[in-house]
Order: sequence, then structure tokens, then C-alpha cells
Amino acid sequence: MKTNGRVLVVVAILIAVFITIGIYSNREVISAFDKINQKLEVANSRSRVANDSLLSLIQDDSPFKFGAMITRDIAQEFYEDIERYKLSLLKDEIGGDYSKGAVETTIFIKDGVITEHGTSFIAAMKQMREVFITNSDEDTLVLSKIQEFYDSEVANSKEKSEAWLRYHFEGFPVISSVAKLSSIQNDVKAIENQILTNVLSQKIPSAQ
Repeated sequence: MKTNGRVLVVVAILIAVFITIGIYSNREVISAFDKINQKLEVANSRSRVANDSLLSLIQDDSPFKFGAMITRDIAQEFYEDIERYKLSLLKDEIGGDYSKGAVETTIFIKDGVITEHGTSFIAAMKQMREVFITNSDEDTLVLSKIQEFYDSEVANSKEKSEAWLRYHFEGFPVISSVAKLSSIQNDVKAIENQILTNVLSQKIPSAQ
């Protein structure tokens, strides 16, 4: 699911390039963009249902219920924050006109300066990361996924360290940023699912 999300983001970036050089017509842009977002959002919706089902299986009197609920709640809060960012990108930055999707994303970084939204986005991500780590039971696989999901700095194509937010969003077209945000939602739900699954399989004898 994570790999598929990344593939779709690459496709979105290519579409943005095609818009810029005029290969795609407006109708083709809308069709391609819709397919990418629909696939990501369907996968995210299924993950949300699956995670809610896992949480419901954890007994109310379980000492692990509280941590599991915090994990679910903060993941969902972050997920909904991203939904608002996506809506803002589509509504405010391109006015719902997908043919303008090649314009530069400015919701997080504008004129080289991190915006209020960018600061809030990183703060929320860091908070969620800490909750994920706290409730991961030191599972090596989960911890590696969390680290891969968000690291404060990333090595760019020139092998130089670059802030995560700038690496992923600065200078990118709106159409690819929306797909990238959907992919991040996909990652969040995948990590949440693994944490809740571990709670059931490792910590609750009756679920084994």
C-alpha cells in the first residue's frame, strides 16, 4: 500500500510536467488526477475502517486501551489536518481548476519562508511521531517505518541535508503535493494499523 502510494505520487509529478509543456488537455488532466486521488483515498478509507475494527477488539478494561485510543485519535486528527491542507491547495491555490495544477505549492513554504501552515504541519507531525514511538512497543519494524515516514532532514539529490518540509514540498506543483499528502495519509494509517495489530497480538493473551 505504501509503495503504491509512492508510485502514484511519481505519476502525479509527471502529470504536472505534462501540463506545463502542454501535452495533456484539461480533460486528460482532470481524468488522470482524479484516478490517482481516488485510488489513494479508497485505500485510506479502507485502512481507516480496518483500524477502527482493530481498536474495537481491544477490551475496554485492557490496560493498553488508552494508548491504543491515543494512537488512533492523534493519527485521525493529523489525517483530517491533511484533508484541510488538500482542500486549501485545490480551492485556494488553483481554484478547483486542475489545468492550473502545475503552479507552485505555497501553502507550506512561500518565497523561501516557511508559512504558519508549514510550522503547524511539522509540529503536528512531530507530536504524532512521538505518540507512535511511545506506543510501538519498541517493535523494530514499526520504529523503522516511523523513522522512514518522518525524519527532520533528508539527503537531497546532491547528497546534502535538506529540511523534510522543503525536500518534499518546496517548488513542487500543487497537483503532485496533493497526491503526496494523500500518500502521507496512507503511511499514517499503515503505521497506526501495525501498532494496533501489535497491541492485539502481543499484549492481549485472549487475542492470541
